[in-house]
Amino acid sequence: MALLGLFSKKCSVDNTVRWPFPSGRTLQIKLYKGRQVPEDTRVMILDQNGNFQYGSIRRDHLTDMRLRSKDLHNVLAIGAKRGAKDGSITQDGDSGALVMSHPDNDDVVYVYGIVNSIYIEPTNSRSLTIANSLWDVIQELCTNRKYSTALCNNNSIPDDIDFM
Repeated sequence: MALLGLFSKKCSVDNTVRWPFPSGRTLQIKLYKGRQVPEDTRVMILDQNGNFQYGSIRRDHLTDMRLRSKDLHNVLAIGAKRGAKDGSITQDGDSGALVMSHPDNDDVVYVYGIVNSIYIEPTNSRSLTIANSLWDVIQELCTNRKYSTALCNNNSIPDDIDFM
């Protein structure tokens, strides 16, 4: 819903992020439009305190219908090794943060998703950061008749969206 609010206000959003290593590079943000993010893809999340948290995609399109309070459908599961098992790389309050690729030699990072919660796996108590695929959210907004957004015309998905 925050995404809807952003576009309905016709806001101008800067498409860069400042990465502190090695010496404060400015990175361009691009929207990742692939169908799946490969497992073990390195990612970073700018948390509520302004610090980058690093981890990897552990599962793409995770679905868990066993939760009583909220079912998970096709989400990204992100974690980092914490001792012998994976742990979440975010904490409560980091919802809305962007899940971005880790920069390599170029000055571009891809946005894979947007953080929405922390998930505790019922079988092994592993905690993971959960994020919705941002491209999936845009596709849903453009193709589901329940939503009306400034992103799309005639319920078609615009090919020219990078990041607004």
